[in-house]
Amino acid sequence: MAHHVAIGELAARLVTNITGIGKQNNKFDRIYKDTVQGVKDHSYARTNQFDIKDRLAGLVEKFSILNREDLAQALQSRLDELPSDKKLLPEYLALLLELSDRPAEKSTLESFNAVEIPIPPATLTWEQILSEDPPTDPAIWEDVERGYHSSGDDATVDDELESEPTNSTQANSLDEEDFAALARLHVIQPDHSLLGGIHAAARALGTVAELKQASRTVKAVTELTVLRETLAMLHGLPTYCFSLSDNVMFANADLRLATAEKITVRDALDELASIGTSLLALRKWCRQAEQYVFIQSMQSCVRQHLNHMDLRLASIESTLTQPAANFKVVSLIGLRTEIEPLVQPISRLSNIILAAYERQCRDSNPFAILDSLYIGCCEAHMAGDERLCTVIGAVLFAGLRTYIKPLAVWLQTGTLSSSDNDSFFVQDARPECELHELWHKRYSIEEENDGSLSGPALMQPFAAQVFEKGKSKAFHKALVLANRVAQDEIIPTAAPELDHERVCQILEDNPLQPFSELLHSEIRTYLITVDQGNSVDLTATLLEDGGLLKIMHMIDSIYFGQDGSVMQAFAETLFDRIHRHPKAWCNRSMLTEIAQSTLSSTSAVEAGCLAVSLGNRSERAMTASVVSLLQDLELTHALPWPVQNVTRSASLPSHSAAFTLLLRVRYAIHLLSQQFFDLRKVRNFTAMQHATLKLRARFLCFLKNLDSHITCTASTLHTAMTAQLHSAENIDAMAALWTAYERRLGKCLLLATSMAPLRDAVTEVLELCECFAASWRHAGLVQGAKAMEGEFEKSLAFLVAGLRSLSRVDGESALDMLAERLHWRVG
Repeated sequence: MAHHVAIGELAARLVTNITGIGKQNNKFDRIYKDTVQGVKDHSYARTNQFDIKDRLAGLVEKFSILNREDLAQALQSRLDELPSDKKLLPEYLALLLELSDRPAEKSTLESFNAVEIPIPPATLTWEQILSEDPPTDPAIWEDVERGYHSSGDDATVDDELESEPTNSTQANSLDEEDFAALARLHVIQPDHSLLGGIHAAARALGTVAELKQASRTVKAVTELTVLRETLAMLHGLPTYCFSLSDNVMFANADLRLATAEKITVRDALDELASIGTSLLALRKWCRQAEQYVFIQSMQSCVRQHLNHMDLRLASIESTLTQPAANFKVVSLIGLRTEIEPLVQPISRLSNIILAAYERQCRDSNPFAILDSLYIGCCEAHMAGDERLCTVIGAVLFAGLRTYIKPLAVWLQTGTLSSSDNDSFFVQDARPECELHELWHKRYSIEEENDGSLSGPALMQPFAAQVFEKGKSKAFHKALVLANRVAQDEIIPTAAPELDHERVCQILEDNPLQPFSELLHSEIRTYLITVDQGNSVDLTATLLEDGGLLKIMHMIDSIYFGQDGSVMQAFAETLFDRIHRHPKAWCNRSMLTEIAQSTLSSTSAVEAGCLAVSLGNRSERAMTASVVSLLQDLELTHALPWPVQNVTRSASLPSHSAAFTLLLRVRYAIHLLSQQFFDLRKVRNFTAMQHATLKLRARFLCFLKNLDSHITCTASTLHTAMTAQLHSAENIDAMAALWTAYERRLGKCLLLATSMAPLRDAVTEVLELCECFAASWRHAGLVQGAKAMEGEFEKSLAFLVAGLRSLSRVDGESALDMLAERLHWRVG
């Protein structure tokens, strides 16, 4: 607290002395606060040493620009002499810079020279000590004996007995006579047992120890010897100039050349040893047994490159043994220059393969080497290293040609080889799969945990195409076998192989074309060539031979009532059965027989495929209304397995629900139409009769509009979907069209789960119609017609409002049209 008070008093005095403003002035408080804040601000309390360094460097440069080289050199020399361990040196220099006044104009060289540099005192050296007191004086080496005045008298007798005797300095004196006694004091007897383990290890090492000893004894060798040893090392042979430790090749440290400096020879040999390490690792990888055939192909290609390199090295080695007529200068640098273009691409290939092999072992990814070679080839081409690109590309194409062989068989025959099932990305997921799930569940694309393709990355753009084409062949083959159509066995033709030489020629002619783009183009051409002549139009086959087109005609005829006579015959037979046997009409066998006898008159319908079923409620609640019981009626038609691969279902639940709704509407129309001729006999209508007749007319209008909406909308959607099926590319596209069609059909016909309230409103109106008909049939008049009309108005208003809301949300114009028709008829 006292410190802040002192700062405040000093700041006030500072303001008053500099500005002359007293404390009574209005401006004093503001200036005082700014001053105190500035004094207390320690953000930049220390001098920035880098800023001072830059300013001094700028000052030296300024002297040079102003042609004051003498000042620049003098200042720079003194800056270099400044000690770097001074903590406050930046502050000193900053102060000098602030005190300087146009140094380029006012400073002279004489002022620098006038400064006397203090000479540090000379340090004491051993030479000075020995010159003043030489060690040749014999008195220095005499033993010191205790006297009576020695402080040793203060010690006890026991201390003297327990103290160890000191070695006498007289052992170095030539005047003593007992040299043997003095020597025994310094001799230690060796323990020979300690060397037993070392001798045993040396005997076990045998030849290795001798070789290492020989390598250590090499002092100077000729350059020809080093060249011979280097070539042998590159061949993978053991040498004494190079040693191997932990799979790493290194040059022996004691190697000398009489014609070159040690550091020069060491750098050249270290570089060659690094190349030898990569070649040795590559040879070791080629000897490993691999499970996958495409990796074995890459190993074979690498061995060919290594053999070619060995032959070239052998030819270089043979030139060193030529007669003197073919004189050649022996040079280690020349050898390195000559073999570098030969071994450098293979060394780089080794680094790529070994790094990828580690990832393959760590991640259990057999395609890591293919992916790394693909990336390395793209990078080499972009860097302009055509030699490296050629070497890596040859190994890449060797593995790729083997990998795509099962792909060609899959594209031509639609079959998978069990031997290649582990490496090919198409898998036979469920061999025992039923035929109706053949397209969707039999085969699958194998993927990793992250969703990527379980295969080479360069095959990712073609995976879907290959999978779809091969699956089409398999599906077509199963379809032909199921129809018992005679067909010759498909024998895979010899597919053209990927030509690496042609790719290299294209890259040479067009060096700016990306390698990845060219490789993808080659693979795309290969797929087209393999599939050419074996392609099948699965869409047309499925429509005609698979029975899909026939099923489409059947649906339109019986489910949507487009064949009116067939639908009317089934409805009249069923309604007559209901009236004659109101308690026993819910019999599955009887209903199925009625459906088979009436609906099978259409050519698209097979009688044995039709069946009618009822829910459990129809058997339990026989006292419920007929409209409610008809809600559980389901008309099913058996679908062939090729069609089930499109519909993803063995039945047609949406179409059966549409048929049931249409049947209930027509049953209500049937009930109301029976009373028409009785009404015509009446001459004078009472108010109740007028209300009854009006309500009946409104019921019939509602039912006719709903019947027209069901038949027209369903038929329109079905016709459009059938036309789209003809242009579908494959079964997946057909299944997607069918799913979208069923979803839209459910919305337009109020069959979706989300439309249950609107469907219940329609059911309430149908039950009102049945109640209305029952009352008229028994009493001739409808008691409570006004109440029925009120309930009808309520249900109709809710239905119209719901249809309009759904039309705005889903954009279905059919729902809006139905709402308009119902609303217009109400008015």
